[in-house]
Amino acid sequence: MAFISVEFRLSERTACKLLGMERSSYRYEPRPDRNIELREALLKLARQKPCYGYRRLHVLLQRRGHEVNVKRVYAWSRTSAQMSLIRSGFSQARRD
Repeated sequence: MAFISVEFRLSERTACKLLGMERSSYRYEPRPDRNIELREALLKLARQKPCYGYRRLHVLLQRRGHEVNVKRVYAWSRTSAQMSLIRSGFSQARRD
């Protein structure tokens, strides 16, 4: 986008219009992740206690002083590939 604006001496608005791109998308800057240490604590607990589910991990995080909502722990446990790998090692006993 900047190349087009400089090379062809077009305004940002015109260059975006030519490319079919929204100006807000061009100017978008993602926010930094503010929950890095909390996620690391969750993964550490999940590695230590692979049989625990998201509810129990939430309680352990609260006991260690982290203020986190259970819905956030649930979402992280569902989306995190590392959490699913940890949980996949656990198998339930078969009942005959």
